[in-house]
Amino acid sequence: MSRHLPHSAAGHLPGVPAPILDALDRAPWLRDLTALAPALIAAVAIYAPTLGLFFAQDDVTFLLRATGAEPTPWSFARPISEGLAWRAMVTVFGLNPAPYHAVRLILHLAATTLVYFAARRLLGGRIAGGCAAVLFGASSVGFTALHWASCIVEVLATTLTLGSFVLWLEARARDSQMLSWLSALVMAGALLSKESTILLPLVLLCIAAREGPRRALAACAPHLVMVAAIVIAFFATRTMFAYGQYTGGNAYSMNFLPGFLLANFATYLAWCVSLLDPIRDRNAIMHPEAGWLGITLIALVVTGVFAGGRRDRAPFVIGTIWFAAFLLPVLPLAHHTYLYYLYLPWAGASWALVAAARALGSPAPLRIRIAAAALAIAGFIALEARGVRLRESAIAGGLPADKTVRESVLLRNAISGLREAQLPPGTHVGFVNPFPREHHDIAGANTMVPATAAAMHSYIPLEGAMRDGKSLQLFVPGLHYEGFAVLPPPGWEDVELFLFDNDGSLKALGRGAVAYAQLGRLMIDLQRPIEAEALLRRALLLGDATADTEYLLMIAVGSQGRMIEGYDAARAFLERWPRSPYAENIRTQILVGDTVIPAASSR
Repeated sequence: MSRHLPHSAAGHLPGVPAPILDALDRAPWLRDLTALAPALIAAVAIYAPTLGLFFAQDDVTFLLRATGAEPTPWSFARPISEGLAWRAMVTVFGLNPAPYHAVRLILHLAATTLVYFAARRLLGGRIAGGCAAVLFGASSVGFTALHWASCIVEVLATTLTLGSFVLWLEARARDSQMLSWLSALVMAGALLSKESTILLPLVLLCIAAREGPRRALAACAPHLVMVAAIVIAFFATRTMFAYGQYTGGNAYSMNFLPGFLLANFATYLAWCVSLLDPIRDRNAIMHPEAGWLGITLIALVVTGVFAGGRRDRAPFVIGTIWFAAFLLPVLPLAHHTYLYYLYLPWAGASWALVAAARALGSPAPLRIRIAAAALAIAGFIALEARGVRLRESAIAGGLPADKTVRESVLLRNAISGLREAQLPPGTHVGFVNPFPREHHDIAGANTMVPATAAAMHSYIPLEGAMRDGKSLQLFVPGLHYEGFAVLPPPGWEDVELFLFDNDGSLKALGRGAVAYAQLGRLMIDLQRPIEAEALLRRALLLGDATADTEYLLMIAVGSQGRMIEGYDAARAFLERWPRSPYAENIRTQILVGDTVIPAASSR
């Protein structure tokens, strides 16, 4: 590859009026904007709904740190993306989730723009650059990165890495040491956002390798110096690392066996082409059996590229090197196979795919190539938009199938319910649901199985979203989290109880006698008289000696077939509450001949 990479215009387009072409020639920036516009418009149209999401999962941890409620573990491990960025956003946006999502969308648009400028220089044209930008900006590989606030790590690191790359290309084209050092400085920002970007100098060395080892090292010297300095600082602060991925923790354990690495790689290749599956990583595990599709298609593409013209081989190889280099760090992860790990590698795939398409279509006339490219791009946008919408709306076990969307919905509903209750500071809150506990196979098929005695700790999505009370500490400070239960355990007499629904919606039950009486009525409705009796007796002990409570207790006792106790309770009720609305019902239906004892259905 020559030292100065090509930087040509798209050329005159057949069928475009001359005045429009003249205007574009006089304003190069307008030509760039015209070529880039479809990618930016598609990205906004596909991902704008993310602005309506709430926080989810690890967002709670980062927000607590940024607000000062928990200490931030400062080190050279992601201090920008997991420290400074969150501090800045909390300072400006508070706890309003929409701007957090807007920041990532803006960064995504910036990354899309950088993919365009890199492609324009690598591929030598604005049309090719625009196509690559669409492949990146509209791709569903960015779903989690743009739906989850914690993925500021991924989006920021990708944007900075692409920014460094574009600056390096410009530095080489202009023979500018200043731009080269500026590129290295931007790369440092990427490294301090996510450590896997450390392989950028390797990519740059591969690109410059054809100029000889000495010239290649000179071209990458600022980046190598910067990497060396950051690596030394990184390991010097390793005792301060917050997560197990840096210390070999079980959750981030590595598997370097060749078979495992190949299977993981095959999974990612399959995901690159499985556009009809909106939730390819629903189980976050490898699917190596599907990898042969990706491998076969790549083999066909490589064959076509190298059988075609020479001009497309270099950008194809560069894009492939980029894809492989930035995917390499995640391949050994034993328990983490996620679609959004393709976000940074996908930039290189976008360049390689456009180069491959151009090589394969080179024998066709220009008009046919342009028409085919337009149809392919439109089809890709439509397919990816469909996939994103399906993933956003997919339901499994009565809840959103995507974990990020699910926790966002659960937290928004629960926090709204707690705020509406307007409880005073210091209130203890607990969450109950007396329905038979079920295990929801959220990640897989839409199946539910009744819990057994050994499965009493089945997964409750809302309980997971509460993160052991940290979500309350953040969004409704002053409340004390007591946890979840099927029915309130002993010691919850002074706990403000909420009946939680599957989607996180809450119904305030009150506390003590009032709450137990409401739960007792619900157990009667569920035809669970034993639990109903226990709750109603607890309500009576706490002072709720009302006609409603005593009548429900009578129903609960009678429903268990305890005839004499039910008869005595009915007589006692009439003596105590002779004017109650229930009294006539007892006289005419229950004590007829002093023989009939009520069942749950007789109320």
